Amino acid sequence: MSKKQQHKEKRRHKEKKRGIARIGLEALERKVRSEAIFGGSEVVFQTGSSEKMSEVLLAFVEPYQEYATTRDAFERLIAIGVVAWNAALVSPEDRHSLLDETSKSIQESAGKEDAEVYKALVNDLIKRKERYFASNKRVIVTYQVTEGKGKFHLAVASSPAEWTS
Repeated sequence: MSKKQQHKEKRRHKEKKRGIARIGLEALERKVRSEAIFGGSEVVFQTGSSEKMSEVLLAFVEPYQEYATTRDAFERLIAIGVVAWNAALVSPEDRHSLLDETSKSIQESAGKEDAEVYKALVNDLIKRKERYFASNKRVIVTYQVTEGKGKFHLAVASSPAEWTS
């Protein structure tokens, strides 16, 4: 294959990848607008040069991504990451309450051992958030996982900055 053909193929692959990501972002935008997550507030989707929360969330859960080899496992990892991220942003009292609620729910559906693993993972991720991502105060509101060509793509809706409800 000539250099020109290689360049053309690379560009076509890049455009296809962007298309898959755009479809996921559009689906997430429809979901956020239809569910009125912000209680009637105007929702703005920024796709400019600011830090992409999807990239931040992927970096946040990166140490555990090698274990998430299926879409189901990846979605569970992202869900746990979102719980940990948002828990790290609230007061210790609220955090304790939030983690107790989610842990009880997991214990009821999956058993005590899974609930303990969940709680340990969330606590590790909270420490990671406080150590490496402390300056990012954006709240993750919702997310969308899509899959294309054997890769998972993530779109995230978050508050634009520190946000209080």
